Amino acid sequence: MTADGSFTPRECDAERKLTLVSQGGGIGGGAYVVGVMKALKRLGIFPYIQRTITSSAGTPAVVYPLMGKDRQAEYIWVEEVTKREVIDIRRVVTNRPILDIDYLVDEILAKHPFDPKIFHQHPIEMQISATRIDRERQSLENHLFTNRDPHNPLQMIKAAIAIPIVYDRIIVVEGAGEFIDGGILRQISFEGDIQIITEPKNKTAITGGYGEQLLVKRYESNDPIKVKIHEAARARHELYMREYREVLRTLPEHPYKVIIQPDEHVPAALIERNPRKVEAAIKLGYDDTMKQEAALDKLLEARRAA
Repeated sequence: MTADGSFTPRECDAERKLTLVSQGGGIGGGAYVVGVMKALKRLGIFPYIQRTITSSAGTPAVVYPLMGKDRQAEYIWVEEVTKREVIDIRRVVTNRPILDIDYLVDEILAKHPFDPKIFHQHPIEMQISATRIDRERQSLENHLFTNRDPHNPLQMIKAAIAIPIVYDRIIVVEGAGEFIDGGILRQISFEGDIQIITEPKNKTAITGGYGEQLLVKRYESNDPIKVKIHEAARARHELYMREYREVLRTLPEHPYKVIIQPDEHVPAALIERNPRKVEAAIKLGYDDTMKQEAALDKLLEARRAA
């Protein structure tokens, strides 16, 4: 792949057999994924990836490196995402988004664009998880965008990262409908040969507190859709734990599956203003991935032999 994200005919013909799945996790989780992707590139894994399935902040953190924009991804997370224009907890008193996804996508990501044509024709199929709102049925449903769809790439990314608790807006993707964050109805896919999980291994429960009170405040409504979003967001961690246990349960059936996951908490939070903590989260993702070098080599050997 060239520096601008284009690819050569040889890369198109590469024997791609791996599926990479990435969870999100806000700014901290996305930073961790940026570090993982940095290490996977160094280890030469990219040419073997056939498909990616990403959720929430894991989406730009995976897509940008695969488009040859890995340096931009690291710069965006450290220098741009932490700006007050993107995050300002004081906005809660004015009912404005704490995390301004519009500014993040329309101003920041738009300054670091990738070619939509290359994105749509890329040899890797990039699937992007989002939650679709069905007004007629008054329901929410999991939806997978793909770079094979004709939609604007940045709009698909915006839909995937529009986490309600801190954004509280609905994204309209032209020709596809209304969407919110991708990790509410499905946190983890079981399909990945390489799974990036940003929740720490020792995390077993989430209690209430300020974040929960904020969530309740923002979703006190008689609107059936808002009520369903509220319920889904409240059950988010329970869903994650259930799916994570399923991933662990099925591991013996997939002996070469590689899980990249922090042992402890990621240094940067869901909402993070400190660039140094974001840098630490990127480094943690990088280091955790490099520790898996032997396991990744075995995975590649198994796929080559298949």
